[in-house]
Amino acid sequence: MRSSTMVAPSLFLLTSFIQSTSALKALSNSPCAPKCGNVLGGTLGVDDIVCQDTSYTSLIGTTYSGCVGCQLSSTFVDPSTNETDLQWGLYNLRYAISWCLFGFPNNTEAEDTPCMTSLSCGPMKKYLRIWKSDDGGPI
Repeated sequence: MRSSTMVAPSLFLLTSFIQSTSALKALSNSPCAPKCGNVLGGTLGVDDIVCQDTSYTSLIGTTYSGCVGCQLSSTFVDPSTNETDLQWGLYNLRYAISWCLFGFPNNTEAEDTPCMTSLSCGPMKKYLRIWKSDDGGPI
């Protein structure tokens, strides 16, 4: 199992770019749900994911970091769906990378970064565009 000292820097590096959006997801019966500001399976606000380094000290940033950190280190499995906190933590990271680096879905304020070019991060882009599996669960 990965130590929290490894998770925090990885989380920071993966999500330390541009803008914010709504996409923070957690299982409603998970022990991580309260850390996600979420007890219904998905948040409804417009500012759930932070991208700028300076935003990680804000309420939104600390909620996001605490939520995903909890999910990535959790062993919780929902008995009715077999979905795990880890799956949703990876989904949240994937969504944040998509939003912050590539500007989708519909992030018209994404900054012009090297990842906007097809050579730098282009090969990774197509794998981040798929949001959920057909049954609505995380991929």
